[in-house]
Amino acid sequence: MRNYKELIFSFLFGALLGLVAKYLDTVPMIDNSPWHTLANYFGDLFTRIGIWVFIAILIAVKSKKIIQAALNTLLFSLGMLITYYIYSAYLFGFFPTLYFLEWGKLAIISPFLAMLAHLAKHDRNLTNTLPALPIGLMLYLSLGFGYLYISVKYISEFIMLLVIGKLYYRNPKQIAIVISLSIILALLLRQYSPYAF
Repeated sequence: MRNYKELIFSFLFGALLGLVAKYLDTVPMIDNSPWHTLANYFGDLFTRIGIWVFIAILIAVKSKKIIQAALNTLLFSLGMLITYYIYSAYLFGFFPTLYFLEWGKLAIISPFLAMLAHLAKHDRNLTNTLPALPIGLMLYLSLGFGYLYISVKYISEFIMLLVIGKLYYRNPKQIAIVISLSIILALLLRQYSPYAF
């Protein structure tokens, strides 16, 4: 029974965040009041994929079993997508099918990515290598890379990267290996990713 409650919570949490994300996307920046500044900041944050990856990783890692990680993440993603795009249709009078399908593809693969994120934390045989996947992805999303420079693209995503690094940390040797592999993965994503985030 407890597992069903967790699944329902994951879906409702995603649905709530989908509504909040779309609502914040519609708040105009009228003045520099604290409310408008904060709404604008979070509206911008929720339009980027980093926050969604971060939340999905947290859900996967905190789930007790690998199948639970997959289902919780899938339901979170579906809840978020459904409410975000239904609210969009309500606001604008049409349903953005193409965007829904593109994000839907990511939602469909999210259980498999969640299983990897879960194993990266909980399988001792994989903790020296597998955390490089979620950390490398967040590295790609938070930093800009050039031939002679590295810069922080988004400070929020960089903070999320640090939290995820701490989440997967076991010992100095392990994190050194993971960071090395993460940098390689981030560079490969920058070069070959079909998505521009």
